[in-house]
Amino acid sequence: MKKNKIIAGAMALMVMACAAPATAVAAGGTVVFSASKENALPGENFTVEVSLSDIPSTGINACEFAVGYDSSLVTITGVEAGALTKTNAESADSSSSSIPLFDAYVNKTNSSINVCWSTAAEDSKYWLQGSGVMVTITGTVNSDAKSGSVADFEIEAISRDTYPGSGTKNDKIKVGYYSNNAKEMYDYKVENGSVTIGSAQLAVTKYGDANCDGAVDISDVVLVKSWLLNSSKYSMTEQGKANADVQGVGNGINGNDVVAIQKSILHIIETLPVA
Repeated sequence: MKKNKIIAGAMALMVMACAAPATAVAAGGTVVFSASKENALPGENFTVEVSLSDIPSTGINACEFAVGYDSSLVTITGVEAGALTKTNAESADSSSSSIPLFDAYVNKTNSSINVCWSTAAEDSKYWLQGSGVMVTITGTVNSDAKSGSVADFEIEAISRDTYPGSGTKNDKIKVGYYSNNAKEMYDYKVENGSVTIGSAQLAVTKYGDANCDGAVDISDVVLVKSWLLNSSKYSMTEQGKANADVQGVGNGINGNDVVAIQKSILHIIETLPVA
């Protein structure tokens, strides 16, 4: 992450804050921040999704929070904006050409991932609305992580002074909107996530049987598709994940596994797994 991008993202929120009253007013409604719970082996890659839900109908045009993680167990390799942020606000916010709407910084010193999203678009149709994935965090389980360990992903306030030199630590997640010189902050609650470090992969009971019902059919295709699209909403057991890894066994579950299961249902291929 380039330093100037981090500064630019922070400046976007600062500019908006300076244009609004200093006192936040609860706008009604409670936004839920939730992180997914995942499993991975030592040395294996993982993805944790942080989602927002129960966003009030007025929407959100300013949001900042952090995700703390355990650096003794995992290493963060990437942070990407999620589908919730794809509001097309760039088309209504001329500042977006120089100030990114979404910005993130992996603070290795504090073992935290700092995230912000904001837009100066006045029409709320370009704001965060409804529910969805706000940010996708990718990483790798450290090779020396012990089986059974749990790396917590805790949603929290960004660790910094309330303003430079104040000596007072920020202790709030900020989520709300600025409109017509009014500053409205929503209440929020958090549901923390985790990565549980497992041992060797389970033995396969039946290749392709992702839902572990003893058969391989189109319902397994639907489950794996759904899990790939939104693992925080659609879950697979560890046994199901072992069964679903049918294309290039050991490389994790992806779209190729879905294609292979579907081809086996259509009788295009005779056996699973496939190389």
